[in-house]
Amino acid sequence: MSIAKSAFIAVAITVFSMTAYPSEADSFKKIKSEGDFNANIVGKTLTSGKTTLVIQPDGSITGSAPSGKVVGKWNWQKGYFCRALRVGKKDFPSDCQTVYFDGGEFYTVAQQGKGDKSPMFSAK
Repeated sequence: MSIAKSAFIAVAITVFSMTAYPSEADSFKKIKSEGDFNANIVGKTLTSGKTTLVIQPDGSITGSAPSGKVVGKWNWQKGYFCRALRVGKKDFPSDCQTVYFDGGEFYTVAQQGKGDKSPMFSAK
């Protein structure tokens, strides 16, 4: 598994179900602005499997996963969701990611949209 995919899986945490990714014909749209990211993702409960995360308005990431407590920092930079994380005892360095959202679920693509797709997760 690539480092980029491992890093995002830390965000989504390794227990996310590896469902099929949406095809280009699906209703997922790229989130292009910080305002849209804040309105659709920030402060929502993000879940998949036994993992729960919240991308907090104050720039922190909090949550829990079977592999341990999730803590991190995030910001919006030039159209990308950028984050660094610690999951349990493992650190994952900063990565800026493209975000795609369909109104209830989202996924990211690592390395400014040039890397691996993340697993799908819900935002409620």
